Amino acid sequence: MARREPSARRRVAVAHGSLAAIAVVLSALLLALIANIVEVVASMRRDEQAMHEGLMLGVAVREQYIHEAHTLIERTDTHLDHHHGWVRAVARSAAALEHRVPKAHQWRVARIAATSTAIDALFRTRIVPAVRADDLDTLRIQHRRIDPLVTRASGDADAVAAALEQRMRSEHIRAETSARTAVLVAGVGGLLALVLAAQFGWSVRRRVLRPLGVLADWTRMIARGEVPDGGIDGDAEVRAVAAALRQLVLDLREREVRLLASERLAAVGQLAAGVAHEVNNPIGIIRGYLRTMIPEAHDATLRDELRILDEEAQSCQRIAEDLVAFARIGELRLAELDLAVLTTEVARRLEASGELHGAQVTLAVEPAAVLADATRIRQLLANLLRNASEASRGGSIEISGRVDDAGYRLEVGDRGPGVPEAARERIFEPFFGDRADGAGLGLAVCRGIVQAHGGSIRVEERKDGGASFVVNLPRRAEVRA
Repeated sequence: MARREPSARRRVAVAHGSLAAIAVVLSALLLALIANIVEVVASMRRDEQAMHEGLMLGVAVREQYIHEAHTLIERTDTHLDHHHGWVRAVARSAAALEHRVPKAHQWRVARIAATSTAIDALFRTRIVPAVRADDLDTLRIQHRRIDPLVTRASGDADAVAAALEQRMRSEHIRAETSARTAVLVAGVGGLLALVLAAQFGWSVRRRVLRPLGVLADWTRMIARGEVPDGGIDGDAEVRAVAAALRQLVLDLREREVRLLASERLAAVGQLAAGVAHEVNNPIGIIRGYLRTMIPEAHDATLRDELRILDEEAQSCQRIAEDLVAFARIGELRLAELDLAVLTTEVARRLEASGELHGAQVTLAVEPAAVLADATRIRQLLANLLRNASEASRGGSIEISGRVDDAGYRLEVGDRGPGVPEAARERIFEPFFGDRADGAGLGLAVCRGIVQAHGGSIRVEERKDGGASFVVNLPRRAEVRA
Protein backbone atom coordinates (compact mmCIF):
# COMPACT_ATOMS: atom_id res chain seq x y z
CA MET A 1 0.00 0.00 0.00
CA ALA A 2 1.47 3.32 -1.07
CA ARG A 3 2.30 5.75 1.68
CA ARG A 4 -0.06 8.72 1.68
CA GLU A 5 1.80 12.00 1.42
CA PRO A 6 0.72 14.63 3.96
CA SER A 7 -1.12 17.62 2.57
CA ALA A 8 -0.08 21.25 2.96
CA ARG A 9 -2.88 21.84 5.44
CA ARG A 10 -1.70 18.90 7.50
CA ARG A 11 1.89 20.10 7.33
CA VAL A 12 0.87 23.56 8.54
CA ALA A 13 -1.31 22.06 11.27
CA VAL A 14 1.51 19.76 12.45
CA ALA A 15 4.06 22.59 12.38
CA HIS A 16 1.81 25.02 14.24
CA GLY A 17 0.76 22.28 16.65
CA SER A 18 4.39 21.37 17.35
CA LEU A 19 5.39 24.99 17.95
CA ALA A 20 2.32 25.52 20.13
CA ALA A 21 3.06 22.33 22.11
CA ILE A 22 6.68 23.40 22.63
CA ALA A 23 5.55 26.87 23.69
CA VAL A 24 2.99 25.43 26.14
CA VAL A 25 5.43 22.90 27.63
CA LEU A 26 8.21 25.47 27.79
CA SER A 27 5.93 28.04 29.42
CA ALA A 28 4.69 25.47 31.92
CA LEU A 29 8.24 24.45 32.84
CA LEU A 30 9.40 28.05 33.12
CA LEU A 31 6.38 28.97 35.24
CA ALA A 32 7.05 26.00 37.52
CA LEU A 33 10.71 26.94 37.82
CA ILE A 34 9.89 30.61 38.42
CA ALA A 35 7.34 29.64 41.04
CA ASN A 36 9.96 27.44 42.67
CA ILE A 37 12.49 30.30 42.60
CA VAL A 38 9.94 32.68 44.12
CA GLU A 39 9.20 30.14 46.83
CA VAL A 40 12.91 29.62 47.51
CA VAL A 41 13.54 33.39 47.67
CA ALA A 42 10.65 33.80 50.10
CA SER A 43 12.02 30.93 52.17
CA MET A 44 15.47 32.55 52.11
CA ARG A 45 13.95 35.80 53.34
CA ARG A 46 12.24 33.95 56.18
CA ASP A 47 15.48 32.13 56.98
CA GLU A 48 17.35 35.42 56.87
CA GLN A 49 14.97 36.87 59.46
CA ALA A 50 15.19 33.67 61.49
CA MET A 51 18.98 33.78 61.31
CA HIS A 52 18.90 37.39 62.49
CA GLU A 53 16.75 36.30 65.42
CA GLY A 54 19.16 33.41 66.10
CA LEU A 55 22.13 35.77 66.18
CA MET A 56 20.16 38.12 68.43
CA LEU A 57 19.38 35.15 70.69
CA GLY A 58 23.08 34.33 71.01
CA VAL A 59 23.90 37.99 71.68
CA ALA A 60 21.11 38.25 74.26
CA VAL A 61 22.35 35.14 76.11
CA ARG A 62 25.87 36.51 76.25
CA GLU A 63 24.75 40.02 77.21
CA GLN A 64 22.71 38.53 80.04
CA TYR A 65 25.81 36.79 81.32
CA ILE A 66 28.00 39.89 80.84
CA HIS A 67 25.77 42.00 83.08
CA GLU A 68 25.66 39.21 85.63
CA ALA A 69 29.48 39.04 85.52
CA HIS A 70 29.71 42.83 85.99
CA THR A 71 27.47 42.51 89.02
CA LEU A 72 29.73 39.78 90.47
CA ILE A 73 33.00 41.58 89.73
CA GLU A 74 31.91 45.06 90.75
CA ARG A 75 29.68 43.76 93.58
CA THR A 76 27.04 46.37 92.77
CA ASP A 77 23.47 46.19 91.51
CA THR A 78 23.78 49.00 88.95
CA HIS A 79 23.48 46.54 86.01
CA LEU A 80 20.15 45.07 87.06
CA ASP A 81 18.06 47.04 84.52
CA HIS A 82 20.32 46.03 81.63
CA HIS A 83 20.27 42.46 82.87
CA HIS A 84 16.50 42.32 82.98
CA GLY A 85 16.26 43.85 79.48
CA TRP A 86 18.47 41.16 78.00
CA VAL A 87 16.50 38.44 79.78
CA ARG A 88 13.39 39.74 78.07
CA ALA A 89 15.33 39.85 74.79
CA VAL A 90 16.24 36.15 75.20
CA ALA A 91 12.59 35.24 75.84
CA ARG A 92 11.39 37.30 72.86
CA SER A 93 13.94 35.81 70.42
CA ALA A 94 13.25 32.30 71.67
CA ALA A 95 9.50 32.79 71.13
CA ALA A 96 10.17 34.15 67.63
CA LEU A 97 12.36 31.18 66.72
CA GLU A 98 10.12 28.50 68.21
CA HIS A 99 8.60 27.43 64.84
CA ARG A 100 11.17 28.94 62.45
CA VAL A 101 14.18 26.73 63.16
CA PRO A 102 14.65 23.21 61.77
CA LYS A 103 12.72 20.66 63.77
CA ALA A 104 15.97 18.98 64.76
CA HIS A 105 16.99 22.14 66.69
CA GLN A 106 13.68 23.32 68.14
CA TRP A 107 14.52 21.64 71.45
CA ARG A 108 17.62 23.82 71.70
CA VAL A 109 15.53 27.00 71.51
CA ALA A 110 13.29 25.70 74.27
CA ARG A 111 16.35 24.80 76.39
CA ILE A 112 17.90 28.24 75.82
CA ALA A 113 14.71 29.89 77.07
CA ALA A 114 14.56 27.53 80.08
CA THR A 115 18.28 28.03 80.88
CA SER A 116 17.96 31.84 80.65
CA THR A 117 15.00 31.67 83.04
CA ALA A 118 16.94 29.44 85.45
CA ILE A 119 20.00 31.72 85.39
CA ASP A 120 17.78 34.77 85.91
CA ALA A 121 16.17 33.04 88.91
CA LEU A 122 19.60 32.26 90.49
CA PHE A 123 20.75 35.79 89.75
CA ARG A 124 17.73 37.37 91.40
CA THR A 125 17.49 35.05 94.41
CA ARG A 126 21.12 34.24 95.14
CA ILE A 127 23.61 36.55 93.48
CA VAL A 128 21.92 39.92 93.97
CA PRO A 129 21.29 39.37 97.72
CA ALA A 130 24.90 38.09 98.12
CA VAL A 131 26.22 41.17 96.31
CA ARG A 132 24.25 43.46 98.58
CA ALA A 133 25.47 41.52 101.65
CA ASP A 134 29.03 41.37 100.29
CA ASP A 135 28.96 37.57 100.74
CA LEU A 136 31.96 36.44 98.69
CA ASP A 137 31.60 32.76 99.44
CA THR A 138 28.01 32.68 98.19
CA LEU A 139 29.06 34.63 95.10
CA ARG A 140 31.78 32.08 94.28
CA ILE A 141 29.38 29.16 94.74
CA GLN A 142 26.63 30.69 92.58
CA HIS A 143 29.10 31.68 89.87
CA ARG A 144 30.23 28.07 89.63
CA ARG A 145 26.57 27.03 89.20
CA ILE A 146 25.78 29.70 86.59
CA ASP A 147 28.93 29.29 84.45
CA PRO A 148 28.09 25.85 82.90
CA LEU A 149 24.51 26.97 82.31
CA VAL A 150 25.71 30.02 80.40
CA THR A 151 28.20 27.92 78.43
CA ARG A 152 25.45 25.48 77.46
CA ALA A 153 23.01 28.24 76.49
CA SER A 154 25.66 29.97 74.37
CA GLY A 155 26.47 26.69 72.64
CA ASP A 156 22.81 26.06 71.91
CA ALA A 157 22.41 29.58 70.51
CA ASP A 158 25.44 29.10 68.26
CA ALA A 159 24.11 25.72 67.09
CA VAL A 160 20.71 27.24 66.24
CA ALA A 161 22.36 30.08 64.30
CA ALA A 162 24.57 27.58 62.42
CA ALA A 163 21.54 25.42 61.53
CA LEU A 164 19.69 28.47 60.20
CA GLU A 165 22.74 29.52 58.21
CA GLN A 166 23.09 26.03 56.76
CA ARG A 167 19.40 25.95 55.74
CA MET A 168 19.69 29.37 54.12
CA ARG A 169 22.80 28.20 52.26
CA SER A 170 20.86 25.14 50.99
CA GLU A 171 17.99 27.36 49.84
CA HIS A 172 20.45 29.60 48.05
CA ILE A 173 21.92 26.60 46.23
CA ARG A 174 18.39 25.46 45.36
CA ALA A 175 17.55 28.90 43.98
CA GLU A 176 20.70 28.94 41.88
CA THR A 177 19.92 25.45 40.57
CA SER A 178 16.36 26.45 39.62
CA ALA A 179 17.62 29.61 37.91
CA ARG A 180 20.20 27.65 35.91
CA THR A 181 17.55 25.05 35.00
CA ALA A 182 15.18 27.81 33.86
CA VAL A 183 17.87 29.34 31.68
CA LEU A 184 18.72 25.90 30.25
CA VAL A 185 15.08 25.06 29.56
CA ALA A 186 14.48 28.45 27.93
CA GLY A 187 17.58 28.05 25.79
CA VAL A 188 16.87 24.47 24.71
CA GLY A 189 13.19 25.20 24.12
CA GLY A 190 13.94 28.34 22.15
CA LEU A 191 16.56 26.50 20.09
CA LEU A 192 14.13 23.64 19.41
CA ALA A 193 11.39 26.10 18.40
CA LEU A 194 13.86 27.91 16.15
CA VAL A 195 14.90 24.64 14.50
CA LEU A 196 11.27 23.61 13.96
CA ALA A 197 10.38 27.06 12.61
CA ALA A 198 13.32 26.94 10.22
CA GLN A 199 12.38 23.44 9.09
CA PHE A 200 8.75 24.47 8.64
CA GLY A 201 9.77 27.57 6.69
CA TRP A 202 12.03 25.50 4.45
CA SER A 203 9.26 22.95 3.91
CA VAL A 204 6.74 25.68 3.08
CA ARG A 205 9.20 27.27 0.69
CA ARG A 206 9.93 23.98 -1.06
CA ARG A 207 6.44 22.49 -1.03
CA VAL A 208 4.23 25.58 -1.31
CA LEU A 209 6.00 28.83 -2.24
CA ARG A 210 8.18 27.38 -4.99
CA PRO A 211 5.23 25.53 -6.64
CA LEU A 212 3.19 28.75 -6.35
CA GLY A 213 5.97 30.47 -8.28
CA VAL A 214 5.64 27.80 -10.95
CA LEU A 215 1.87 28.39 -10.99
CA ALA A 216 2.55 32.10 -11.50
CA ASP A 217 4.76 31.19 -14.48
CA TRP A 218 1.94 29.00 -15.76
CA THR A 219 -0.53 31.89 -15.62
CA ARG A 220 1.85 34.01 -17.67
CA MET A 221 2.15 31.15 -20.18
CA ILE A 222 -1.64 30.86 -20.32
CA ALA A 223 -1.88 34.61 -20.89
CA ARG A 224 0.41 34.15 -23.89
CA GLY A 225 -1.88 31.40 -25.19
CA GLU A 226 0.44 28.50 -24.28
CA VAL A 227 -0.63 25.30 -22.52
CA PRO A 228 1.58 24.40 -19.52
CA ASP A 229 3.13 20.97 -19.73
CA GLY A 230 4.39 18.64 -17.04
CA GLY A 231 3.56 18.62 -13.34
CA ILE A 232 4.46 20.51 -10.19
CA ASP A 233 6.40 19.06 -7.27
CA GLY A 234 4.47 20.20 -4.23
CA ASP A 235 1.84 19.27 -1.70
CA ALA A 236 -1.41 17.61 -2.72
CA GLU A 237 -3.39 20.87 -2.73
CA VAL A 238 -0.85 22.65 -4.92
CA ARG A 239 -0.71 19.72 -7.34
CA ALA A 240 -4.51 19.65 -7.42
CA VAL A 241 -4.61 23.37 -8.24
CA ALA A 242 -2.00 22.87 -10.95
CA ALA A 243 -3.91 19.94 -12.44
CA ALA A 244 -7.18 21.88 -12.30
CA LEU A 245 -5.54 24.90 -13.93
CA ARG A 246 -4.05 22.80 -16.71
CA GLN A 247 -7.38 21.00 -17.23
CA LEU A 248 -9.13 24.36 -17.26
CA VAL A 249 -6.85 25.56 -20.04
CA LEU A 250 -7.46 22.37 -22.02
CA ASP A 251 -11.22 22.70 -21.47
CA LEU A 252 -11.11 26.34 -22.56
CA ARG A 253 -9.20 25.36 -25.66
CA GLU A 254 -11.71 22.63 -26.42
CA ARG A 255 -14.63 24.99 -25.81
CA GLU A 256 -12.99 27.61 -27.97
CA VAL A 257 -12.67 25.08 -30.78
CA ARG A 258 -16.28 24.03 -30.30
CA LEU A 259 -17.43 27.63 -30.10
CA LEU A 260 -15.65 28.45 -33.34
CA ALA A 261 -17.16 25.36 -34.93
CA SER A 262 -20.57 26.33 -33.55
CA GLU A 263 -20.20 29.86 -34.89
CA ARG A 264 -19.17 28.51 -38.25
CA LEU A 265 -22.10 26.10 -38.17
CA ALA A 266 -24.46 28.93 -37.19
CA ALA A 267 -23.11 31.08 -40.01
CA VAL A 268 -23.48 28.20 -42.45
CA GLY A 269 -26.97 27.56 -41.07
CA GLN A 270 -27.98 31.17 -41.55
CA LEU A 271 -26.57 31.11 -45.05
CA ALA A 272 -28.26 27.78 -45.81
CA ALA A 273 -31.54 29.08 -44.40
CA GLY A 274 -31.30 32.14 -46.61
CA VAL A 275 -30.48 30.06 -49.65
CA ALA A 276 -33.26 27.57 -48.78
CA HIS A 277 -35.75 30.39 -48.42
CA GLU A 278 -34.82 31.72 -51.85
CA VAL A 279 -34.81 28.23 -53.39
CA ASN A 280 -38.16 27.30 -51.84
CA ASN A 281 -40.11 29.78 -53.97
CA PRO A 282 -38.92 28.48 -57.38
CA ILE A 283 -39.46 24.89 -56.19
CA GLY A 284 -43.02 25.80 -55.24
CA ILE A 285 -43.58 27.27 -58.68
CA ILE A 286 -42.08 24.17 -60.33
CA ARG A 287 -44.38 21.93 -58.29
CA GLY A 288 -47.32 24.09 -59.24
CA TYR A 289 -46.57 23.61 -62.91
CA LEU A 290 -46.01 19.88 -62.40
CA ARG A 291 -49.37 19.45 -60.66
CA THR A 292 -50.98 21.24 -63.62
CA MET A 293 -49.11 19.16 -66.21
CA ILE A 294 -49.70 15.73 -64.64
CA PRO A 295 -53.50 15.58 -65.31
CA GLU A 296 -53.06 16.94 -68.83
CA ALA A 297 -50.40 14.39 -69.81
CA HIS A 298 -51.93 11.75 -72.15
CA ASP A 299 -48.92 9.41 -72.06
CA ALA A 300 -48.79 7.21 -68.92
CA THR A 301 -45.02 7.14 -68.97
CA LEU A 302 -44.88 10.92 -69.04
CA ARG A 303 -47.31 11.15 -66.16
CA ASP A 304 -45.15 8.80 -64.06
CA GLU A 305 -42.03 10.80 -64.86
CA LEU A 306 -43.83 14.04 -63.94
CA ARG A 307 -44.94 12.49 -60.61
CA ILE A 308 -41.36 11.45 -59.92
CA LEU A 309 -40.25 15.02 -60.61
CA ASP A 310 -42.92 16.31 -58.25
CA GLU A 311 -41.84 13.90 -55.49
CA GLU A 312 -38.19 14.92 -55.85
CA ALA A 313 -39.20 18.59 -55.85
CA GLN A 314 -41.24 17.90 -52.71
CA SER A 315 -38.15 16.37 -51.06
CA CYS A 316 -36.14 19.44 -51.98
CA GLN A 317 -38.93 21.64 -50.61
CA ARG A 318 -38.95 19.74 -47.29
CA ILE A 319 -35.18 20.07 -46.96
CA ALA A 320 -35.48 23.79 -47.56
CA GLU A 321 -38.30 24.07 -45.03
CA ASP A 322 -36.26 22.16 -42.41
CA LEU A 323 -33.28 24.45 -42.94
CA VAL A 324 -35.43 27.54 -42.52
CA ALA A 325 -37.18 26.09 -39.47
CA PHE A 326 -33.89 25.04 -37.81
CA ALA A 327 -32.54 28.58 -38.16
CA ARG A 328 -35.70 30.17 -36.66
CA ILE A 329 -36.63 27.77 -33.85
CA GLY A 330 -36.45 30.36 -31.07
CA GLU A 331 -38.98 32.71 -32.64
CA LEU A 332 -42.31 31.92 -30.91
CA ARG A 333 -45.70 33.58 -31.10
CA LEU A 334 -47.62 32.20 -28.15
CA ALA A 335 -51.38 31.88 -28.00
CA GLU A 336 -54.01 29.66 -26.39
CA LEU A 337 -54.68 26.63 -28.57
CA ASP A 338 -56.47 23.28 -28.24
CA LEU A 339 -54.02 20.45 -28.89
CA ALA A 340 -56.77 17.98 -29.76
CA VAL A 341 -58.10 20.22 -32.51
CA LEU A 342 -54.60 21.11 -33.79
CA THR A 343 -53.40 17.48 -33.80
CA THR A 344 -56.50 16.28 -35.64
CA GLU A 345 -56.17 19.05 -38.21
CA VAL A 346 -52.51 18.26 -38.96
CA ALA A 347 -53.10 14.50 -39.18
CA ARG A 348 -56.08 14.80 -41.52
CA ARG A 349 -54.33 17.32 -43.75
CA LEU A 350 -51.26 15.07 -44.15
CA GLU A 351 -53.49 12.06 -44.84
CA ALA A 352 -55.40 14.01 -47.48
CA SER A 353 -52.24 15.24 -49.19
CA GLY A 354 -50.83 11.73 -49.39
CA GLU A 355 -47.68 12.69 -47.44
CA LEU A 356 -48.25 9.79 -45.02
CA HIS A 357 -48.02 7.25 -47.87
CA GLY A 358 -51.36 5.64 -46.99
CA ALA A 359 -50.62 5.18 -43.29
CA GLN A 360 -53.74 5.09 -41.10
CA VAL A 361 -53.70 7.55 -38.18
CA THR A 362 -55.52 6.63 -34.97
CA LEU A 363 -56.23 9.59 -32.69
CA ALA A 364 -56.89 9.47 -28.93
CA VAL A 365 -56.17 13.02 -27.89
CA GLU A 366 -57.80 14.73 -24.91
CA PRO A 367 -58.86 18.35 -25.45
CA ALA A 368 -56.66 20.75 -23.48
CA ALA A 369 -55.75 24.42 -23.77
CA VAL A 370 -52.01 25.00 -24.06
CA LEU A 371 -50.08 28.25 -24.41
CA ALA A 372 -47.93 27.59 -27.49
CA ASP A 373 -46.96 28.71 -30.98
CA ALA A 374 -49.49 27.09 -33.35
CA THR A 375 -47.18 27.23 -36.38
CA ARG A 376 -44.31 25.55 -34.52
CA ILE A 377 -46.56 22.87 -32.99
CA ARG A 378 -47.97 22.11 -36.46
CA GLN A 379 -44.43 21.74 -37.76
CA LEU A 380 -43.57 19.49 -34.79
CA LEU A 381 -46.55 17.23 -35.42
CA ALA A 382 -45.97 17.15 -39.18
CA ASN A 383 -42.33 16.09 -38.77
CA LEU A 384 -43.22 13.37 -36.24
CA LEU A 385 -46.06 12.04 -38.43
CA ARG A 386 -43.92 12.00 -41.60
CA ASN A 387 -41.14 10.12 -39.74
CA ALA A 388 -43.70 7.66 -38.34
CA SER A 389 -45.20 7.02 -41.79
CA GLU A 390 -41.78 6.42 -43.31
CA ALA A 391 -40.87 4.05 -40.46
CA SER A 392 -44.23 2.21 -40.65
CA ARG A 393 -44.14 1.97 -44.47
CA GLY A 394 -47.88 2.37 -44.80
CA GLY A 395 -48.77 0.79 -41.45
CA SER A 396 -50.75 2.36 -38.66
CA ILE A 397 -49.76 5.42 -36.63
CA GLU A 398 -51.18 5.98 -33.14
CA ILE A 399 -51.39 9.48 -31.64
CA SER A 400 -52.40 9.85 -27.99
CA GLY A 401 -52.53 12.89 -25.78
CA ARG A 402 -53.55 13.51 -22.18
CA VAL A 403 -53.12 15.97 -19.37
CA ASP A 404 -50.75 14.89 -16.55
CA ASP A 405 -49.05 16.48 -13.56
CA ALA A 406 -46.21 17.88 -15.68
CA GLY A 407 -48.51 19.44 -18.28
CA TYR A 408 -49.56 17.73 -21.50
CA ARG A 409 -48.15 14.42 -22.74
CA LEU A 410 -48.32 13.73 -26.48
CA GLU A 411 -47.20 10.41 -28.03
CA VAL A 412 -46.70 9.52 -31.69
CA GLY A 413 -46.16 5.78 -32.18
CA ASP A 414 -45.31 3.78 -35.28
CA ARG A 415 -44.97 0.12 -36.26
CA GLY A 416 -41.50 0.38 -37.75
CA PRO A 417 -38.24 -1.32 -36.77
CA GLY A 418 -37.72 1.00 -33.82
CA VAL A 419 -34.67 3.05 -32.85
CA PRO A 420 -31.51 1.33 -31.54
CA GLU A 421 -30.76 2.22 -27.94
CA ALA A 422 -27.34 3.63 -28.86
CA ALA A 423 -28.96 6.10 -31.29
CA ARG A 424 -31.82 7.31 -29.05
CA GLU A 425 -29.91 10.35 -27.85
CA ARG A 426 -28.08 11.20 -31.08
CA ILE A 427 -31.22 10.88 -33.19
CA PHE A 428 -32.16 14.44 -32.15
CA GLU A 429 -28.78 15.89 -33.21
CA PRO A 430 -28.59 17.98 -36.41
CA PHE A 431 -27.59 16.09 -39.58
CA PHE A 432 -27.82 12.70 -37.84
CA GLY A 433 -29.68 10.15 -39.95
CA ASP A 434 -29.39 7.77 -42.85
CA ARG A 435 -32.31 8.87 -44.99
CA ALA A 436 -31.47 9.76 -48.56
CA ASP A 437 -34.36 12.19 -48.97
CA GLY A 438 -33.62 14.54 -46.06
CA ALA A 439 -30.92 16.65 -44.44
CA GLY A 440 -31.19 15.02 -41.00
CA LEU A 441 -32.80 18.11 -39.47
CA GLY A 442 -36.40 16.95 -38.88
CA LEU A 443 -35.97 15.58 -35.33
CA ALA A 444 -33.44 18.31 -34.46
CA VAL A 445 -36.12 20.84 -35.40
CA CYS A 446 -38.64 18.92 -33.24
CA ARG A 447 -36.38 19.01 -30.22
CA GLY A 448 -35.67 22.71 -30.75
CA ILE A 449 -39.38 23.51 -30.90
CA VAL A 450 -40.18 21.49 -27.78
CA GLN A 451 -37.29 22.96 -25.81
CA ALA A 452 -38.25 26.47 -26.92
CA HIS A 453 -41.63 25.84 -25.27
CA GLY A 454 -39.93 24.61 -22.07
CA GLY A 455 -40.77 20.96 -22.67
CA SER A 456 -38.93 17.72 -23.45
CA ILE A 457 -38.91 15.02 -26.11
CA ARG A 458 -37.61 11.47 -26.11
CA VAL A 459 -37.99 8.23 -28.01
CA GLU A 460 -39.07 4.96 -26.39
CA GLU A 461 -39.35 1.38 -27.60
CA ARG A 462 -42.91 0.03 -27.90
CA LYS A 463 -43.66 -3.35 -26.34
CA ASP A 464 -45.40 -4.64 -29.46
CA GLY A 465 -42.78 -3.26 -31.84
CA GLY A 466 -41.94 0.11 -33.24
CA ALA A 467 -40.95 3.43 -31.69
CA SER A 468 -42.87 6.01 -29.70
CA PHE A 469 -41.86 9.68 -29.63
CA VAL A 470 -43.01 11.21 -26.33
CA VAL A 471 -43.46 14.99 -26.10
CA ASN A 472 -44.08 16.71 -22.75
CA LEU A 473 -45.31 20.30 -22.94
CA PRO A 474 -46.15 22.56 -20.00
CA ARG A 475 -49.70 23.93 -19.94
CA ARG A 476 -48.25 27.40 -19.44
CA ALA A 477 -45.04 27.21 -21.40
CA GLU A 478 -41.82 28.29 -19.67
CA VAL A 479 -40.61 29.79 -22.89
CA ARG A 480 -36.86 29.66 -23.51
CA ALA A 481 -35.27 32.44 -25.49
